[in-house]
Amino acid sequence: MAAYISMPKFGLTMEEGTLVEWLVKEGDKIEKGDPVAEVSTEKISNIIEAPASGIFKKILIEPGETVPVLANLGIIAEEGEEIDTVDDTVKPEAAEQSPAAQSANEGVQSVQKADVPVSHLAKKLAEREGVDLSQVMGTGPLGAVTKEDIQKYIANRPAKIAGVEVKDVEKPWTEMRKVISQRMMTSMSSSAQTSMTMEIDVTKLVDQYGELKAKYQGMGTKLSYTGIIVKAAALALKEHPILMTSGEEKVLKTPGRINIGLAVDINEGLVVPVIKDAGEKNLAGICSEIQDMSQKARENRLGMEETQGGVFTVSNLGMLGIKHFTPILNHPESALLGVGTLEEKVMIINGGIYIRSVLTVTLTHDHRIVDGAPAARFLNTLKELLSDPGRIVQ
Repeated sequence: MAAYISMPKFGLTMEEGTLVEWLVKEGDKIEKGDPVAEVSTEKISNIIEAPASGIFKKILIEPGETVPVLANLGIIAEEGEEIDTVDDTVKPEAAEQSPAAQSANEGVQSVQKADVPVSHLAKKLAEREGVDLSQVMGTGPLGAVTKEDIQKYIANRPAKIAGVEVKDVEKPWTEMRKVISQRMMTSMSSSAQTSMTMEIDVTKLVDQYGELKAKYQGMGTKLSYTGIIVKAAALALKEHPILMTSGEEKVLKTPGRINIGLAVDINEGLVVPVIKDAGEKNLAGICSEIQDMSQKARENRLGMEETQGGVFTVSNLGMLGIKHFTPILNHPESALLGVGTLEEKVMIINGGIYIRSVLTVTLTHDHRIVDGAPAARFLNTLKELLSDPGRIVQ
């Protein structure tokens, strides 16, 4: 009996997922539990396992397509079993099934897949005007292509410049991009965000960095300024816990653990792996964990648990030459530290002119929870720690 590989529900809020890659080919023999496909859900990629043993008979969804939870992706059948009579259309109501129904079905659903309908008038107009129907987005019932859709496509058909067709580039929102968009809008609409900037003289830290880097390298650890800043932030949060307080429905919640998220740039967007208990770890441990998590993030190997539980976030754009920026809070956190570039500046100190190493940092905070003065005191503590890094490197 045929079994169907369907889009699992990996989290309570998941409504749809994107098929990234098939890990098997039609005709392959597979066993129950074998990895068969990679799918993207929110900011994390997951592996789908075969719900049954048999022959992978048919691909129903191609890589890059986004489908609802429980939509069917492929068919597994017994050797020699015919599937020509299988109704293989993706059921739109599949995503609306209850969790209990989802569990009972165990990823085995009937499949539907039909050609997009085209009205008679639309088809005639498309033939006359040389329109490729596969390029037209249908707006009729069940996505049917109508005469009006063809007319709209023709009106917006790309022109030609010097005989070369010029086209706008359009591509669908990726699952990650949609999640980032949603979370940024939620952050901006649910908090009173304001930012303050401080320049920190880190000449002493820079002078010691080369020696420290060689020392840590001998311990098998790659020292980084990002790790130093995360450690300094963790120590400052111990003295100013209001900066990691979040606003619940009726209470303000200050966590006991200092879990610091680190914004990591990847090809598809942005992820924030979390360094758990950063306040209790030494600098070597933090640097090692940052290196490991950043690598996993760029290779799309982060687990869901590695991106949860953060209470404060650090975003470092200094390596990209950005001096100053105003970051958006990572909801529901109440503070985020943006780190700019490290540069040399001419400074007047006690009447003398000196060249000093200066780091620019910006703190965005939720003014509903953190007032300006407590935020400024946090920055001043951070300044003391980075200006004289003895406590950081212990």
